Amino acid sequence: MNNIGIYLKNLRKCSNLSQSDVQKATNITNSILSRIEHGQTPSPEILKQLSILYNVDLISLYKMCNFLDDKDLSNHQYIFKNADKLNPEEKDCIQNTINLFIKKRGET
Repeated sequence: MNNIGIYLKNLRKCSNLSQSDVQKATNITNSILSRIEHGQTPSPEILKQLSILYNVDLISLYKMCNFLDDKDLSNHQYIFKNADKLNPEEKDCIQNTINLFIKKRGET
């Protein structure tokens, strides 16, 4: 088994789901799920369905399958230092400020 297969199997078991339960929730067949859990790399679409079902971060799953790496992500995000220490209200306030700057420029 590869790491993603082991990880997904553990997520399924920790969620107390059988392969049939996963099939009912996602329409991913038992045979496909079994192949994934035994080493076949899942498609990005299947990973998205499983990330929703297992309530895990999709980007982390993509990185585990080498669909994305940190370089890919760094081109599309800018994280302010200590932003992770802000509460949701503070983050909303900052987002509103950013939106105002964009609006002033006439961008959407």
